[in-house]
Amino acid sequence: MMDQFSQEEELDLWGNDSGVQEEEEQTEETQEQEERSPEEFDYNEEEEDYGFENEEEEPKEEETKDDYLTKFLKSRNIDRDKIRFQNEDGTIEEVAFDDLEDDDKIAILSEQEEPMITDQEIEDINFLRDHDINLADFVKQQREQAIREYLEQNSTPHYEVDDMDDDQLFVYDLINKFGEELTDEEIDSELARAKENDALFAKKMTFLRNQYKEQETAHKQAEEQQQQQQLAAEKQELINALASAAANTTEIQGVELEDVDRNDILDFLTKEDTQGRTEFSKLLSDPEAIFKMAWYMKYGESTFNTTVDYFKNELAKARRTEPKQPTRTFTRKQPKPKADPYGLESVFK
Repeated sequence: MMDQFSQEEELDLWGNDSGVQEEEEQTEETQEQEERSPEEFDYNEEEEDYGFENEEEEPKEEETKDDYLTKFLKSRNIDRDKIRFQNEDGTIEEVAFDDLEDDDKIAILSEQEEPMITDQEIEDINFLRDHDINLADFVKQQREQAIREYLEQNSTPHYEVDDMDDDQLFVYDLINKFGEELTDEEIDSELARAKENDALFAKKMTFLRNQYKEQETAHKQAEEQQQQQQLAAEKQELINALASAAANTTEIQGVELEDVDRNDILDFLTKEDTQGRTEFSKLLSDPEAIFKMAWYMKYGESTFNTTVDYFKNELAKARRTEPKQPTRTFTRKQPKPKADPYGLESVFK
């Protein structure tokens, strides 16, 4: 019978057979998909992800326009798009910051840097700290000092030579030059001769008076300088004596002194403020403080000793009345002899 089929019928038969197999495979795949859970599918309803990768959006240049440089310029009240430049002819030109040359950009940024504290400012701060004064009090002292100096410079100084009239000044100068060798008649004769021309005599006396004023001013300045040098020498001598006393004082009433304690006391006694006053000298203008210092100097040592002796006695009493702790005596137990049921001890002795 196989021969009765044509070749085309045979191909159709095999083709129908393969179609049956494909239907069976599709049926099996449908059953497997029904049995799979929704989580096993690639499709996600919430994200609608069909397997395509999401393309990340690149940030736009507009979002980064206000970058750190723009913020820096704005903090210095500079518009990035309008930089004002003055040309050599004096005209003002507005240029965008980005259009400038690199050297001009660096110059602008360098000029806008906040200045660091200078060495002079550091010295000023240390000066205020060393003299224990704030800026407001220092300015007040400088203002008062300026007023005093102005009054001294603009006030009319008193000269001893102004207490003499022209005749007395002529005689005073004549005696200074020639001494007491001149008699009264000779002095009167010289005075009468000098006054023969009143205008010339007045000019001579004005010139002579100014000379004596200059001499008097120089003499006063020399005296003041000498006094200042003497005071400075006495002050330094006192400081050296106090430093020596501090070095030799190792304890006060049993309290041991450290170097920091000595330095603090020396600063209290010798460190001056801008007006040349120490903390100790300020106390000398306070009557209550003077009275307290006098009391401590007269009664402080004895009072301190009395207080120390009192507490020593109280501590001694407390130790004598302190109840003794009961003591117990323990007896050492002697160890029991070990059993030797086999008599091996005597063998190995």
